[in-house]
Amino acid sequence: MRAVILGLLLGVPVFVARGEEQTPAEEYRALVQGFAAAVKVPTKAYDLARTPEERLKASERWPWVVFAPRFLELAEAHPDDPAALDTLIWVVANAPTGTATNRAVEILTRDHIQSDRLATAFAQRLFRGGPAVMTLYRRTIEKSPHRAARALATLRLADLLSDISYLAKGLRQNTLPEAALRYWNDTVLREFLDLARRGDPDALTDEAVTLYNCVIADFADVKGQGGKTLGEIAEGNLSELRDLAIGHEAPDIEGRDIDGNAMRLADFRGKVVVVNFWSTSCGACMEMIPHERSLVKRLEGKPFVLLGVNDDEDRNLAVQAVKSKNITWRSWWDGGIEGPIVLRWNVRGWPTTYVLDDRGVIRFKNLRGQDLDRAVDRLVNEAESRGRGGAS
Repeated sequence: MRAVILGLLLGVPVFVARGEEQTPAEEYRALVQGFAAAVKVPTKAYDLARTPEERLKASERWPWVVFAPRFLELAEAHPDDPAALDTLIWVVANAPTGTATNRAVEILTRDHIQSDRLATAFAQRLFRGGPAVMTLYRRTIEKSPHRAARALATLRLADLLSDISYLAKGLRQNTLPEAALRYWNDTVLREFLDLARRGDPDALTDEAVTLYNCVIADFADVKGQGGKTLGEIAEGNLSELRDLAIGHEAPDIEGRDIDGNAMRLADFRGKVVVVNFWSTSCGACMEMIPHERSLVKRLEGKPFVLLGVNDDEDRNLAVQAVKSKNITWRSWWDGGIEGPIVLRWNVRGWPTTYVLDDRGVIRFKNLRGQDLDRAVDRLVNEAESRGRGGAS
C-alpha cells in the first residue's frame, strides 16, 4: 500500500499487486484503503495551475481519476465474484465521469441490474455524472424487480435532472459562480458541464417534476435517509424546484431572531438581500464570516442587507458566535436542521446562500467570495438605477 501512495506522490502509475493469497474482496478492501490514504495526501497542483491546460493535466492526477481504472480492472478480472459488484458501485459512486465510469455502468446494467444491492447504493448517495449514470438510473427503473431500487432510482434521476437543469439555466442566464465554471470546464468533470450545455432547461425541469410526482404517487412510503420517506423527500425537492428556482419570488420568512425579536423577510423588500443558512458546527460557515462582515461594511448605506438563518439546536451557541465572531447582521434562529425555515427552503447542506434582488426575486444561489461580491454589486446597481427612475 505504501507503493500506491508513493506512486501517486511521484506521478508514477502503480497497481496493487495480486497474489493467490488475496481474494477479490481483499483486493477491493486494499484499493479502498489505498484511495482513502491517497485523498489525504496534500496536492496543490490544481490550485497552482494557471492555464486551462495546466488545470486539466492536474485534474487527471486526482485520486479518484487514478483509482477508478484499477477498481474496474478488478471487477473485470473477477466478474462472477460478489466483490465485482462492490468495485463497480465504487467506480460509479466516486468517479463522476470518465471511461472507467462509462464501462462500469455498462457492466452494471448488463449483469447486475436486478441486484437488490443497487437499492442500498442508491440510498447512500446520489451518483452524479453524465449520460452513463442517467442510463443506470433509467435501466433500474425499467428492469429492477425490487421496488426500493426502482423508487430510489426514480428519486435520484429526478435529483440529477434537477441539478443539470439548474446548471443549464445558469449557463444561459450567466448566474453560475465563475470559479465553479472554471473548475468544471478545465478539469475531467467537463462532461457534466457539457451535458448542461446541450440540455434544454425547461425539458430537464419538466422531466424532473414528472419523476418527483411519480415518487410521490407510487413510492411515497419507501424509507429514505434521515428517517424521512421518499415521498417527503420528493415533496421537498419538488417544492424547491418549483418555488426556489432562480427567477422565482422567494417565499417569505417569518420568525424570531437570535435575540428573540420578531423578524420578517418581506420587511426588507426594496433592498438586495443575501439569505445565508449557517450553524456554528459548519466550518465553511464560520470561515465565511470575515468576508461577510467586510461585505456588510463595504455596502453600508446602500440598498443591501445580509440576513442569516441559524440552525443550531442550542440558541446559546448562536448567541456566543455572534459576540465572539463580531457578527453585525441579524439572523433568524430556526432551532436546528429540521427547523421550519430549513424545511420550507429545503436546505440540504450548509452553508446555503440565496441572493435576492430588491423586488424579492431569487437571482443567484450558493455564491461565495468574489462571486458573491460581483453578484451583489450587480443587483445593488440595478436597485439604485430603479430608484433613480431607471428601467424597471
